[in-house]
Amino acid sequence: MIKRIVLSISVFMFLGIAFTVYVNVRVEKATQHRLYTDVSLIPRNKVVLLLGTNPLNRLGRPNTYFFTRIKTAAELYRAGKADYILASGDNHTKGYDEPTAMHDSLIANGVPSDRIVLDFAGFRTLDSVVRAKEIFGCDSLTIISQTDHNSRALYLAESNGIDAIAISAP
Repeated sequence: MIKRIVLSISVFMFLGIAFTVYVNVRVEKATQHRLYTDVSLIPRNKVVLLLGTNPLNRLGRPNTYFFTRIKTAAELYRAGKADYILASGDNHTKGYDEPTAMHDSLIANGVPSDRIVLDFAGFRTLDSVVRAKEIFGCDSLTIISQTDHNSRALYLAESNGIDAIAISAP
């Protein structure tokens, strides 16, 4: 009896891991041709969707992911690769406000305030992508995040009828 339970649990765990690996490989293969790392090579898009993250890491220090995304968004804007930056992030409490932090950092990096649109309800990647289309009218956009995150965001965008490419911040 115990052998049967252990075997059943082992098979269930194996199938769960195999499914997870399969899905990740499929998402990465389906999106790799739309991922860029060089600002000069990425096609122009009217709107950039800047996915939010906390400006501070868990130790209370500056978050590298946040600042490399900001730098990449500012570079795209300055290179004429985008007209607007849609900064989408979490704003679930009074003391936590990713969109405003992104706005302030983008301005500090030379992006004019009137070229930044804030989405305060980007609580997760799916929300940000769907809201870009449904609320802000974006049928085409460039997504900014890190490589592993961009693959998921591109897959979600395609699944929601958005023609998207992505640039991976370092």
